[in-house]
Amino acid sequence: MTRLPLSSSDWDLWHAWMEAQRVVTADIDSALQSEAGISKAEFSVLRTLGNAPGSTLRVGDLAGALHWRRAACRTC
Repeated sequence: MTRLPLSSSDWDLWHAWMEAQRVVTADIDSALQSEAGISKAEFSVLRTLGNAPGSTLRVGDLAGALHWRRAACRTC
């Protein structure tokens, strides 16, 4: 694995950015759950469909719009 040429302060900034992103995402997910009873993923699906022409998309197009990939499930 190639190591990125980042300084210690760059790594500290990267860590702070990732932690902030996790906190914001968790807060959004919590608010959606408590106020609307849906998950962030469900909201993303509804929002993407709402923006689509006719509010419809084929499943593959929806997955592509959300940048979702098929899970590698060995027991499915």
